[in-house]
Amino acid sequence: MLLLFCIMSETTLNRRVFVEVINQGLSCIFLYLLESCLNRDETFERKLHMHFVCTRKVVDKLDFELEESAYDDRFAWIVNEIQIGHRKAIVFVHEKTALSLIVYGSKKKDFKNLDELLERALHNYLIEFGVDEHVILQYFDHERANTYHALRNRKHVAVLNHIGNTYKIRSLYYDLELDPNYLIRSMNEFYSVDRRPFNDFIQMLNDLYGSAIHYEAYVFEVRLLEKEDCYRILQVPSMITFDVFH
Repeated sequence: MLLLFCIMSETTLNRRVFVEVINQGLSCIFLYLLESCLNRDETFERKLHMHFVCTRKVVDKLDFELEESAYDDRFAWIVNEIQIGHRKAIVFVHEKTALSLIVYGSKKKDFKNLDELLERALHNYLIEFGVDEHVILQYFDHERANTYHALRNRKHVAVLNHIGNTYKIRSLYYDLELDPNYLIRSMNEFYSVDRRPFNDFIQMLNDLYGSAIHYEAYVFEVRLLEKEDCYRILQVPSMITFDVFH
């Protein structure tokens, strides 16, 4: 608006005054852009990073430099590549909760976009269970810079091997191409006596962002025809599929 006014008024204003007004306007615009950039940099520094802890097999396919710095395990994912049948698959395991995801049919170029693969796989998995999409987007803040680390913790290696072998065995009974989330669901419902990865991951999201899951539920009352006093009441999330319910 200021520049337009100046251009229209050039014939009536003194040339020296015109140049001075133009310079002041440009100075204001420059200061505004500079302040915006500084604020953006400060915001960026406050963001947490997504960390990929990679096996040697994955490190050999990366084009990124590895870091030795400490990281927040809430945003850390262990990455490995396994062979299932005649195809390869990338396995992601959340370091803190042991929640696991699998991307079947991986290719070498996929390792350049591990963040996109992880985001897509986790998003598709959590949405099925009614996790608030806003919470998922907060977890995957695109302004964060990713870091890459070598896997050296023996305990994490053992967890990764156990999950990888379980995926291989269960893939004999599930069609990964048809419904990969079915296998992922079965993996994350129960890991050990004291660890249930899905529940632990949701609790972590609750601690970070507040209530993560919002869904309606159906209540069923099931009675035996011959014994009406024998019954069960079941509360089932509305978005659950029949196979999981069964």
